[in-house]
Amino acid sequence: PDEPYIYRFIWPYSDSYAGPPAPPWTRSRAPKSLRRGMAEVQPRSPRHPYDPYDFVADQSLQSKLNEFAYWYQFTEFAALPGLVRFRRLHELAMRLRLLSEATIEEIRSVMRHAAEARREAA
Repeated sequence: PDEPYIYRFIWPYSDSYAGPPAPPWTRSRAPKSLRRGMAEVQPRSPRHPYDPYDFVADQSLQSKLNEFAYWYQFTEFAALPGLVRFRRLHELAMRLRLLSEATIEEIRSVMRHAAEARREAA
């Protein structure tokens, strides 16, 4: 699905990434003293405007829409090229019905190149 509908699917089922169904210890933080010490050896990174754990604890789409939208940009769903997005089920059905072999090959090619680039960068 496309935004904002995909928010209903990504985080509620993200237990392997500290999402709501995951054990609470997966969302634990290092003590402040340790975090201050790590800041000295790690490069500075920009501060995020939203806490990475608060938005997964509360799945209310209405109250957390800005946070969901912000964190979505860091997901593979947003970053990977070639993904076909849709807003409604009938739109998906229509796209699948009209999908040509040429379009399928184009999507495969885009995804294959992205996967190769990620492997080379690793």
